[in-house]
Amino acid sequence: MTELVDALRAIAVLLVVFCHASQMSGAALHTSWGWLGTYSYFGVLIFFAISGFLLYRPFVAAHAGGHKAPRTGAYARRRLLRILPAYWLALTILSLWPGVEGAFTDRWWVYYGFAQVYSVNTLGNGLPVAWSLCVEMSFYLFLPFFAMFVSWLVKRTAGSRLRWWQTEATVLFIFACVGVVGEVFVHDRTTPYWIENTLAGTSDWFVVGMGLAVISVAAHNGAGLARRVSGVVERWSWLVWVAAVATFFLATRVFDVRDLTSGRPGVYGVSTATWLANHVGLGLAAGLLLAPAVLGARGAVRWVLAWRPLAWVGLISYGVFLWHFPLGVWLALQGGYPKLHGGGLDIVHRVHPGATFVLFAATLAVSIVVAAASYYIVELPFLRLKDPRGGRGSTPASPSGGRSLGNERVAATTRLAAQHEPR
Repeated sequence: MTELVDALRAIAVLLVVFCHASQMSGAALHTSWGWLGTYSYFGVLIFFAISGFLLYRPFVAAHAGGHKAPRTGAYARRRLLRILPAYWLALTILSLWPGVEGAFTDRWWVYYGFAQVYSVNTLGNGLPVAWSLCVEMSFYLFLPFFAMFVSWLVKRTAGSRLRWWQTEATVLFIFACVGVVGEVFVHDRTTPYWIENTLAGTSDWFVVGMGLAVISVAAHNGAGLARRVSGVVERWSWLVWVAAVATFFLATRVFDVRDLTSGRPGVYGVSTATWLANHVGLGLAAGLLLAPAVLGARGAVRWVLAWRPLAWVGLISYGVFLWHFPLGVWLALQGGYPKLHGGGLDIVHRVHPGATFVLFAATLAVSIVVAAASYYIVELPFLRLKDPRGGRGSTPASPSGGRSLGNERVAATTRLAAQHEPR
């Protein structure tokens, strides 16, 4: 199970690197396949869905009864140790060279504190890709309080006809609506544009993973509907991925929201219905892609997800994500990027045709080397401090039962959520 999710992380980070390579080369705007480069930011949605599943599942297991929820202190320690050391290292070094802006100013705390997305004046400074980390950090902070509320609600409805998972589903639906309404407000200019890059505009993308966590626990606890869903996903995992690709294609081609002057999604140039169809469709596609990795996969899908080289790239994917953009800009351009100082290798103008793919390969290769060093030298020592007592009291439940998820997979899921959290 761990390898399956790692492989999905690898797919996600490969998409993100390709997205930025196509933007730097101009292919996103000037080629017939540019839409694919633009919408490869879909990898970020996969990361969000993975976070929703892995972090919420232990709380769901507690809501189902018979297990303790993760302690808030232990949860916070694990999150901080996972995210901060590698991020602070990358931000500091990349501020020195090639020179991202903001970290060494009097507003340094904004960038080291994941607050740059809350103002148009700082959004895009520091590590530009860190906008999604800011969203992740707000989700980490919000999740324990959300789980406490759901736990209270489940207990209050215990004597009613509602089952615990039905209460979960209801609250998750409401939480998803927050993101949808946030997108509507941004589109209608009711709220500032930067709201789109916060939890208020992306909650539904986390909910697809949180919903899979509910299905996973309910299936283990013997809920008939959840067991049937898990069984279908496992038995027909290839068809689930086909549905994911079809949903992605529908969201990006039929409901294309690109601004053709920049090659990027443009919130104000399309109707509200088109914008929401694109937004919600991409979230559903991420959920369909994640489902076989966490509910069960067979055949070709399992072979892809179990491929060790892909899983290893997923293992170091956090570092690849952090380092690739400034390094890619340096590789791509002679004069650097407006928020980077110094020259570069100018791959975009030296290589014709196929500059996008050369740049993608070069950026990925350099980023993997740096990310591997970051993982084994910096990240891994801190990861070993996440649970100094060996996991007592902080591991998620291991519900028994479930026709399609046996005891071995239950144990793997427990280790996955307790020891191998996102990113």
